[in-house]
Amino acid sequence: MGKFFQYDRQVDENELCGLEETKNSIVRQINAFNSLKIYGRRNFGKTSLLKNVIGHEWQKKKGHFFVYVDLFTVENDADISVAFSTSFSNALERLPFSTNKIIDFVKSFKNIRPVYQISESGIEISLKTKTKDTIPSYEETIRTIDTLSLERKWSVLLVMDEFQEISHIKGSGERFRRALEGMRCKVAAVIMGSKEHFLQKIFSNPRAPLYNWGNTVEFKEIPFKKYHDYISAKFKKAGVFMELETSTYIQETLLREPECINRFCDFLAEDNFEKGKITRETVDLEFRKFVEIRQSFYASIYSGFSHSERAYLKAIAKMSFVKEPTAKGFLENIKEVSKEGVRKIHDRLYDHSIVIKIGESYCLSDPFLGMYIDRFIGI
Repeated sequence: MGKFFQYDRQVDENELCGLEETKNSIVRQINAFNSLKIYGRRNFGKTSLLKNVIGHEWQKKKGHFFVYVDLFTVENDADISVAFSTSFSNALERLPFSTNKIIDFVKSFKNIRPVYQISESGIEISLKTKTKDTIPSYEETIRTIDTLSLERKWSVLLVMDEFQEISHIKGSGERFRRALEGMRCKVAAVIMGSKEHFLQKIFSNPRAPLYNWGNTVEFKEIPFKKYHDYISAKFKKAGVFMELETSTYIQETLLREPECINRFCDFLAEDNFEKGKITRETVDLEFRKFVEIRQSFYASIYSGFSHSERAYLKAIAKMSFVKEPTAKGFLENIKEVSKEGVRKIHDRLYDHSIVIKIGESYCLSDPFLGMYIDRFIGI
């Protein structure tokens, strides 16, 4: 969170830029109880929009129930079950009921035993199976949500974020499809993800477990002028301004990623407080200053890579965008690593989002890491 721009946190609707049409499209579809798959690069506002805006508005309506599940760290079925159980518990705690009513309510569950305690902040609920005293499976939690919503005549919004992580867990896609298709209540099921190549394994191949499932919404880059207007409104508070051409240069350099742009523009505004016009020359100086101030941070990141991985990172930083990581022109910059070695490094760093694909080309996901390599490591 900065002085002029918001970053490093989920934000409310007032801080989201350029997502009005996307929001309206999503709301129309969930109001029709369509299943949705939503994808787009990380830090483009997906979670803030779905969790803090659309989900918040949904749960304020009478007879509406909102469950948000974060699957980012799951590695196996047990992790998925914990994520669903925790998220369902959190949703129950948010019900507009008195503590005693919530306790009576959860006691009525047939196959799940609630464990609860009352603290100063309210009621805290966890869920266990009645027979084995273990965390219920995610299928059981989904069935309980379904049964509960049928009994209460609730309309459910179920959002599953970073869903691509289940692609590593054998059979989970098939089990999710059975569980979601088995729901009988009025439910809008929303799947979100940021790693498109993993999502394709789940959705795109005719043999994929969730092939042809749900309608698709993509979070795209915000138009330059619209983001320029957003930046300009923030800059007024700092007594600075810049032309659209300079703003476009910042946006392109920072891969049009809102989180990254907000972080730098906050630094830019504070460092040039009440200095009037910001030029492209000023921006270039501030880029270097921004990286220099954070040199130890990027040095720590860079030191975590192997010697061969660093050679790859230096090469991709030098070229900025690479269409084919095993092409001759790129390999000439990494002579100490074999072609097969480069391919494996690329695949590994792509899977971990150190490298991302924009259009038909690959680049470093953090443009400031590339600036650090250029300035302090040398290429």
